[in-house]
Amino acid sequence: MANEKTPPHVDGARLDFSGAMSYADYLRLDQVLDAQQPRSRDHNEMLFIVQHQASELWMKLMIHELRAAREQIRADDLQPAFKMLARVARIMAQLNQSWDVLSTLTPAEYSSFRDDLGASSGFQSYQYRTVEFLLGNKNAVMMEPHRHRAEVFATLDALLREPSLYDEAIRILARRGFAVDPGCVERDWRSLHAYDESVCNAWVEVYRNTAKHWDLYELAEKLVDLEDAFRQWRFRHATTVERVIGLKRGTGGTSGVSYLRRVIIPPEAHADFRKLAALGAAEPRRTRLLAMYFDTPRHDLAKRNMAMRLRRSGRAWKQALKAGASGDGGLHARDEWEYDRPDASIDLALFQATPLADLPRAKKLHENLAEVFRVEVARTTWRVELAPGTSVEVALDRGVVRHGKRTETVSEVEIESLEGAPLAVFDLAESIVERVALRPSAVTKAERGYRLAGGRKPAPVKARAVALDGAMGPVQGARAAIASALRQLQDNEAGVLATRDPEFVHQMRISLRRLRSALRAFRKATGLDLEAGVRDDLHWITQASGRARDMDVLATHTLPAMLTAYSRGDTHALARRLAARRRKARDEVRAALSSQRYVRLVLVLARWLASPCVETDAGASLKQFADRVLTKRHARWMKAAQGVESMSPAQRHRVRIAAKRLRYVADGFASLYRRRRIDAYLGALSRLQDDLGRANDAAVAERLLGELAAPAPFAAFARGWLASETRASLAGLARDVKRIDRAVPWEKD
Repeated sequence: MANEKTPPHVDGARLDFSGAMSYADYLRLDQVLDAQQPRSRDHNEMLFIVQHQASELWMKLMIHELRAAREQIRADDLQPAFKMLARVARIMAQLNQSWDVLSTLTPAEYSSFRDDLGASSGFQSYQYRTVEFLLGNKNAVMMEPHRHRAEVFATLDALLREPSLYDEAIRILARRGFAVDPGCVERDWRSLHAYDESVCNAWVEVYRNTAKHWDLYELAEKLVDLEDAFRQWRFRHATTVERVIGLKRGTGGTSGVSYLRRVIIPPEAHADFRKLAALGAAEPRRTRLLAMYFDTPRHDLAKRNMAMRLRRSGRAWKQALKAGASGDGGLHARDEWEYDRPDASIDLALFQATPLADLPRAKKLHENLAEVFRVEVARTTWRVELAPGTSVEVALDRGVVRHGKRTETVSEVEIESLEGAPLAVFDLAESIVERVALRPSAVTKAERGYRLAGGRKPAPVKARAVALDGAMGPVQGARAAIASALRQLQDNEAGVLATRDPEFVHQMRISLRRLRSALRAFRKATGLDLEAGVRDDLHWITQASGRARDMDVLATHTLPAMLTAYSRGDTHALARRLAARRRKARDEVRAALSSQRYVRLVLVLARWLASPCVETDAGASLKQFADRVLTKRHARWMKAAQGVESMSPAQRHRVRIAAKRLRYVADGFASLYRRRRIDAYLGALSRLQDDLGRANDAAVAERLLGELAAPAPFAAFARGWLASETRASLAGLARDVKRIDRAVPWEKD
């Protein structure tokens, strides 16, 4: 070793690198050290940049090692894989220590340059996504931020479709002769690995006989070490972000507020729910909750999507204000302000910096507040770790909402993200649905309480206008349109399940058509996987509700109108058969809405709505997108509608369905156009739909009467009556088509 006091040139060290590769050349330090380019003048931004660039470099090595380890396991060569997995665990430990440096950045310091970050966010790291996919935590939606980068997207897509590191570990168990379910060895690798008893039994056998299965035992231990390191890395990341960023909305559009899932559970399913394997390792905690909701006599808070609550849990009191509309698909992420109270009293001074202060006569609000209703529930909670660094709280509530003597039963599950991946709540909900009957709900306890207080029964819900802004991007527009349709669907579900009012089925079908039309219109914006992934399920539930709707129209509209004009009394048996078929069709819809298939459909849509919002085409405005979509669809429909008055019933039906789709898409974009012009266009489409609808009702009625074996005299009368209805409805079709073409609200080329 050279003497530290000896000058390098005396000790023989080379000093001239003019013709040779130097340390800086080998490491390309000029490029590396030139990559730190702060966008603000704030001193602390350099720390933020260096921290994340260093993390990306470590992740690059991590990916290099994980890919190689996966290949070694695939080749049954485990010893080299052990060294690689140990190295990955050490990398994660190094990343853990790096969070100590970032934690010196205070929220105030971060806020000083936060706006300069634009929409960039850590969740957009494609290397982190690569690590997750390699380890098996796959979610196709999280590829969307990278769709604009073809090479990166292709890499992630390939990983999505390949076995993960853990999948290869399971496959080596099968190759070694363990009785692993074939469905775990060859499957659709795009989906997450689910708990499988055969895999669990195989690992148990490895641990029972370590001498015989030493290398598999060592593999298991390396995987456990890796999981532990990953858990700690994720936990430190989450706690550091919480310290530095707090609960603000992230720069990438993700919410700092925990996601919350609310699902309805039948009271008789509580026992099965408590036995779920996912909850088995968690200690249940039981408490009784009393929540009192306050408002003015005119319900001024409720009218502005606010709720004032005073809640007792055990002996502790808290007051809270919630603001913002509740979510869709059972997703809830409202703004909330909560404060401890010494007793059952409210201090409005604590809410001076909230929307409550913007209410008219806010200074006198304390004089007008009174209890409107209360919620009394017995709650059982479990804290569940779903993956390393990802945990949720599961709450099972059973009780009542009470207003005076009026009550409504509460039986629901809430799943709230505590740390780690917020979308993990959907993974848990989907696994629970496989074992316990659940139904996602968009209705909050507060909404139920106000309904009780107003003495209102559940009523069919019509479509609400979709509030769009021309400055939005297409993905934002897609979210608004899909969320609106999903909310209408859920708002009418309970009525279909609990009442015989045919309007609930009617509005449910409208919501399904709106949903399908929005998915088609925004297909590129939402990503092909979303529309293709739900297409069959949406068609299935639409068909089921269509049969019930056909029976409702015949029983409540078409048949009564014919019987009024028919003088003979030989239709009683027909009426009984129709009533029986109608009940059967309604039961089929209810069974569909209560099925796992339907619940999974809602969860898929809700997951997409909860995922980070990333525009795939940053330069496109929603107004330009709407003009392109409507121009293309209008032209295509006009071509198909020529000569509609002389078409066969089947051809007219196709034109009618296409007109409905065009109308629902145009209605979704309505807020982007001048009200008078868009109303004229929608009105013209509506008139044509009414005319074609009457003709279709007549055709459906004739078919159903044949299936119901209507008496011959009445069948003959009905054919004549329905033929007359059809001729009357077709008389103005050509005029309707011309009106539609003249009324377009956008500029024609």
